[in-house]
Amino acid sequence: LKRLSLFLIPSLWQGFAALITLPLYTYILGPAEFGAFALIASMTGIATAVITSGWLFLLSSDYLKISQQERGRLASTIVILGLCQGLLLSALYLLTLPYMQRLWPEIAAAPRLALYLAIAEMLLGLPWAAALTILVLENRAASYALIMTAKSLLGITATLFALYILRSGMLALFVGAALSAAASCAGAIWVLRGYIGSLPSWRWAREALRLTLTASPVNLLESLHVISERFLLTSTLGLSQLGIYSHSQQYRQLANMPVGALQKSMQSTLLAEAREPRLDFNKTRQAWEPAYLALTIAGICLATCGQDVIRLITHDKFTAAAPWAALWMAYLLIQNSAQAQMGLLYANKNDRLRLKIMATSMSLGIAALFLAIPRWGIAGAVICAFLQQILIRSWLHLSTGKHYDLPRTNAWIISGTALIVLALIATALTQPWGLAGRVMTMSSLLTLCVWPGLRHIKDLIKTLK
Repeated sequence: LKRLSLFLIPSLWQGFAALITLPLYTYILGPAEFGAFALIASMTGIATAVITSGWLFLLSSDYLKISQQERGRLASTIVILGLCQGLLLSALYLLTLPYMQRLWPEIAAAPRLALYLAIAEMLLGLPWAAALTILVLENRAASYALIMTAKSLLGITATLFALYILRSGMLALFVGAALSAAASCAGAIWVLRGYIGSLPSWRWAREALRLTLTASPVNLLESLHVISERFLLTSTLGLSQLGIYSHSQQYRQLANMPVGALQKSMQSTLLAEAREPRLDFNKTRQAWEPAYLALTIAGICLATCGQDVIRLITHDKFTAAAPWAALWMAYLLIQNSAQAQMGLLYANKNDRLRLKIMATSMSLGIAALFLAIPRWGIAGAVICAFLQQILIRSWLHLSTGKHYDLPRTNAWIISGTALIVLALIATALTQPWGLAGRVMTMSSLLTLCVWPGLRHIKDLIKTLK
């Protein structure tokens, strides 16, 4: 319980801080500025995904199995290798920048300093990616809580200072992101201080590069997927609609913070249960069922009264994001399903199957984007995201079901998604009744899901004790 709390509290603090500062951000900035930030940040975010995918899998699968001395060699190898890869991709990014500016006039219109700050954020965040994985594997929840709180505070302070004191407009978002990454880099140095004297190992470097190269087709497809989504939304609907779309994803990110904290606190338990002969995943199931309940509640609340809340905290600039924000809660339900299947995948180091699933889903997802977004706009992008996750989770179930008899845990996923969709439909039907109709709809649907969910919360508390 203490470990879960230390992982959970910083995530809740980050979510709370993001909500209370959002009115301050949106008082000055609008959808177009947030859309430009999302477009530029996605370019460097792609580089981070490409660099880290191989060696994060290596850390997760091998770190706990090797000696303390060898852990130091692995950690130093990964940090040095990651920074070298980051510098190489940064140089490539700067060389291709003129082409990207011709392709996207929105990037050409952005301040050059914003592009440099985005690159700095990517480079500073790489050591933290390795340190975070080690913190999770070693269950060092207190260190995680301290670093994440400091990272959040520095990022918010820097953004508000740049926005209101320096009056730098959209650039303030990049300043806050870069300084937040600098705080995480300092935290990574502190976490890895015991390994600073360790020499890198060619063996680990070759293994990390092998996994990175093996994952390269998937990473390139993922990069192409993000670029295609952003490009199609911007070219079809404009930068402001991309801002609306990215704002709706912010609520997904906020909800994913406590969900991610649960995932971090349960990762070692999941891997341990995946190596047991029984494969009942009892502790994993008891931990995740209350999380599914919480996501369902969040989705119902956003579907019914989300437009009122978002109108209030964003000065009516992002109200159109409300229904999409509700659907992202259902998306998180699907994305965080198949925990037992994912545990078996990592425990057995079945990287080939993981890459095959991801490559196929990404390829189909990219093709679907070009068909769906020009026809249905933001709705098309959301539909493609859902279909991709459904394909991934279904494939995981089918592939592991051939070899293992695993417990069925899809009841909350299906019922939670259905309740969120039902809430959106009921809200549209009761629109003439105003706020009273939305509150009545919310109360009715919350009663349907909360009462049966109380048993799962009690089971979790007993398990944590």
